[in-house]
This record gives sequence, structure tokens and C-alpha cells, in this order.
Amino acid sequence: MQNLLFGFKDHDKDKHDDKDKICNNICGNILLSDQVSELEIWKEKTDKEAFISITVFNCTHSSETLRVIVIRNEGMPVELNVPPGNTVSATVDNVKSVKVVSFCNGRVDGKYCLDVCLKKKDKHKDDDCEKLLLILLIIVILVLIVMWCKKKKCEKKNHCKIDKCRRPEKNRTAYDDYWEWH
Repeated sequence: MQNLLFGFKDHDKDKHDDKDKICNNICGNILLSDQVSELEIWKEKTDKEAFISITVFNCTHSSETLRVIVIRNEGMPVELNVPPGNTVSATVDNVKSVKVVSFCNGRVDGKYCLDVCLKKKDKHKDDDCEKLLLILLIIVILVLIVMWCKKKKCEKKNHCKIDKCRRPEKNRTAYDDYWEWH
């Protein structure tokens, strides 16, 4: 049995904390022939990063080598060749899809098992975004309060309508025009 490791440096299941990922085990049969020469056995349908440990067995009575193609979101695809009567395993990160392919005329029989692990969202990143949004909201509220207080102070100081608080025409700003109409 051939073992390969692509991408991640550490895929020992005992070393990964279950709080960091969601894993599913998927197994099935492979039957490729003249009618079906390619089969997509897994496809990513999520925005979470996936890594897969894949094991593929090609039966002894298969007439040819089975090719496994692991398409990645980034980086080169990983290709594995499984001769009849053999098993090949690999762990690949950033996986988009997994296909099994037969290139010659003949019958290929086999089995596969995938351990598909999806990384959960990093809560620290979400918390940081929420904190930043809260800080921005507080700043906006404070600016609005300061602007409102300046308007009230001007009205109170002159005991008049806002027109009497107007600056002389040559000293006016867009800020003054804003409060005149609001």
C-alpha cells in the first residue's frame, strides 16, 4: 500500500481537535467501463476549506490501472495511479473534487473511502469583525451626538432660531448649510 501526503504537514487524526473540524467518512464502489469511463465521486459544495484522506482499491480482476484525480482550489491537481490488485492512499488539502478515471477500453472494478474534513470557521476572526463593527458604530454615534450638541449650544447661546446663529456669509462652510436645513 502506497501512502502519500500532499499539502498539510499534520494529518494524524489524534492530533486534530474535533472542535476545529467536521469530518465525514464516505465509502463506495467503483465500476468503470466503455459506457462510463469517468466518475466524480466527491465535489465540494461549501465555502469551508476541505481536506481529504482518500483510499482507493482496484480489484485484481480489473483490466487496467485506475487513475484518481484530486482537483484542488489552489495548486496543481494530485493524480494517483492504482494498478489492479492494489490500494493507494493520500491526504490532500484544499480539495475541490475527486474523480476516478479509466483511459483504456475495459472494465475497472474497485472501492474507495474518503475521510472528508471541513474546517469550521475561525471564531476569533468573526469576533474581531464584530468588535470592529461595534467600535465603528460607537464612533458614528459619538460624532452624531457631538454634532447635535453643537447645534443645540448654538440655539441656546443666542436664544434664537438657527438663522441668528449663522456665520457671516464669507465665513460660512458646508457644515453650516447642513444644520440650517436639518
